[in-house]
Amino acid sequence: MGYAYVFIVPTLLRGNAYMVRHGFPRGTVGTRKTIYRQKLTALTELKQSILQKAFAGQLTMEN
Repeated sequence: MGYAYVFIVPTLLRGNAYMVRHGFPRGTVGTRKTIYRQKLTALTELKQSILQKAFAGQLTMEN
């Protein structure tokens, strides 16, 4: 049994208008995008590192 989800995503213009209307400074969105991209890159690198160690047999479980 599957579930269907519908997400309504506003246009960039509407999103920016919302941010300004609710008191977010103009640069906030760009800054948040940059931080998000940096965190996503770091997570991707961490995942790659863990996978490399797993396939090399370097991961062990400690009690």
